[in-house]
Amino acid sequence: MSAKGIAIDSIADMGGFNGEKPIFVFGHWLGQFCAKSFYSLASTMQMFGRKQRLQIGLSDSNLSDLAEYVKVGSVSLLLDMIESGQHRKMPQIKAPVDALGRIASDWHLVTRVATNRGEMSALDLQKSYLAAAEAFVAGVPAAQQGEAPLILMRWRELLNAAVAYRKDAADFSDALGKIDWLTKRAMIDQMGTDSEWTARKKIDLRYHELSNEGYFTKIATTIPGVQLVDPPDVERRRRSPPSNSPAARRGWLIREFADSEEQLRCDWGFALIGHGKHQRRVQFTDTHYV
Repeated sequence: MSAKGIAIDSIADMGGFNGEKPIFVFGHWLGQFCAKSFYSLASTMQMFGRKQRLQIGLSDSNLSDLAEYVKVGSVSLLLDMIESGQHRKMPQIKAPVDALGRIASDWHLVTRVATNRGEMSALDLQKSYLAAAEAFVAGVPAAQQGEAPLILMRWRELLNAAVAYRKDAADFSDALGKIDWLTKRAMIDQMGTDSEWTARKKIDLRYHELSNEGYFTKIATTIPGVQLVDPPDVERRRRSPPSNSPAARRGWLIREFADSEEQLRCDWGFALIGHGKHQRRVQFTDTHYV
């Protein structure tokens, strides 16, 4: 299901500096202190602020819009619950790294892992987290719920598709184009049990191909509702990001100073114009897009 999930060997670490493969990656902290502090002390001081970037080194190869949307949205909701103190009743996995490897290797969704509530399967965990998130959102005034109800609806849609497959291993209908690993499983199963390993691996690789010949791209064009964002909108946003986003500010500065003799250095969160005592700093990340 997830080659990267099987390779994970720690919960949190720098990520790659000593060959470690953590779930939560803090390598950008070390990069800031070791490589960037010399030209921007202010950006280094921000590393001690209450609001920080959370980098997750897992499950970053989704092509399905729905899977990617639910992944980001569900994690965001769970983080809101943790910050609000509403997470204590949710199940806690006793050995997260071992459990991740076992679940990521399980095509049949039957593996059970130890939690503070006893052994639970991946589907049991998802049902529990989703129910807790639904209760959490229900307790928030409607005017403050934002996109949360849509996240919950799509989360349940994916969970129902996985449950349907668990009940009938030949039922991929609700998962096609929505859950990447099940979509690939359906394609591999169509080849039959006598197919060679190389042919199966080709499906795995061609599924993720980003050209119009990629298998997922072909599937997405034939199933209504799979693409949450229209391709013309994607192309437009590639060239014109939201006007008050960091990307828009960064792009504008790069264009404006492209032919200038003034020195410009851009990072993800800020730019430095000029040098010495005349150096100016332009912050990109003081908007709600951070």
